Amino acid sequence: MSIRIGILGYGNIGRGVESAVMKTDDMELAAIFTRRNPEDIESESGVPVVHADKAAEWEKKIDVISRCVKPYEDFEAFLKLAENPDLTASEAIERSKQMMSGNRW
Repeated sequence: MSIRIGILGYGNIGRGVESAVMKTDDMELAAIFTRRNPEDIESESGVPVVHADKAAEWEKKIDVISRCVKPYEDFEAFLKLAENPDLTASEAIERSKQMMSGNRW
């Protein structure tokens, strides 16, 4: 049984992760999650490209998500979602960006 992988973010790192997963026998790329318009993205692997706000709908379809996003902006996003479960992923990320602005390590 393959490990089902999701990729969050489809920039240079996300495409590199996609390429690596496609070369393994024990992993299967299930979906790519993005904050951009999914219709504007064409993946090399042909897997579904889904808006990040819909990631929770894939909970039973993937085993691992590889975060390929800028960590200094998204650092607090998961905490924001825990504190405010009614936020969308995009809203939580935007609040995280506001908090982290000027606070890189």
